[in-house]
Formats: sequence, structure tokens, C-alpha cells
Amino acid sequence: MEKIKAYNKAIDLAVYFDKVVMNFSKYHKYSIGIDMKRLAQDIACDIQEAIETNNKLPVEKIKRLTTLVNICNLTKGFKNQNSAGYATKLIAELLKQIHLANARAGQAQNCQRQTLASVAC
Repeated sequence: MEKIKAYNKAIDLAVYFDKVVMNFSKYHKYSIGIDMKRLAQDIACDIQEAIETNNKLPVEKIKRLTTLVNICNLTKGFKNQNSAGYATKLIAELLKQIHLANARAGQAQNCQRQTLASVAC
């Protein structure tokens, strides 16, 4: 359930970047804007793949996206300061959901190992 929530947050993030980048200047839209959009889409796809393969949800690309948001904000790519803040909030919510999902998955694996160990005895 937690993984599905993380996936939904990732989709929200990808949709947000698709919309916000439309308002960037031409320079930012076709440079860092494209990078942020693609990265947000990749994150959603990576989460979907992790769910399908029952792997831990990835966080590496989210860290890169956070860096791009900060760079874009510092170079005045966002038309509105609130847009950068909202993007950061969405990223933080996604990271929180991923950490919850990964922690729950780890607990489930530990329980499974303990059950197998007790059966083996």
C-alpha cells in the first residue's frame, strides 16, 4: 500500500513539473526545465518498476531532482517563488513515502526470515 502511495506522489510530481515548466522562460524551459521533467518522469517509472519487481523504491534520482530545483530557483527559472517551494514540498512528501515503503518492506522481509527460521527448527 505504501508503495502505491509513493507511486501516486511520483505521478503528482511529474504532472506538476510538466505544468510548471510551461511557464519558464525559453532558456530555462529548454535547458533545466526539460531535465527536471524527464527526471520526474523517470522517478515515476522507476517506482513502478520497483513495485513490479518487489524491490526497494529508489531515491538516487530524487536527490538529483532536488539539486535541479535548487539550481533552477537560484537562476530565477521559476516565475513564482511559491512554485519552487511547492516543488520542494512535493519532493519531500515523496521521499517520506518512499522511506515508509522501504521500511515496511524491510520489516516484512525480516518477519519472513524469522518465520522461515522458526519453521526450519
